[in-house]
Amino acid sequence: MGARITGGGSGGTVAIIARQHANDIFAEISQRYEQETGLKTTILCGSSPGASTWGIRILHHTR
Repeated sequence: MGARITGGGSGGTVAIIARQHANDIFAEISQRYEQETGLKTTILCGSSPGASTWGIRILHHTR
């Protein structure tokens, strides 16, 4: 599974969720991206407890 995250200063981030062969998948994506764009990638691998630890904040727009 994957998602492309853009805007908000994320720098065109791609999030990938994989169970098996994750390192092979990351290497393939990185290599293909560099071949097509000429740009090198940075792969950060890890996870965090996210909202379950930090909570959420709901923002309301007022006019």
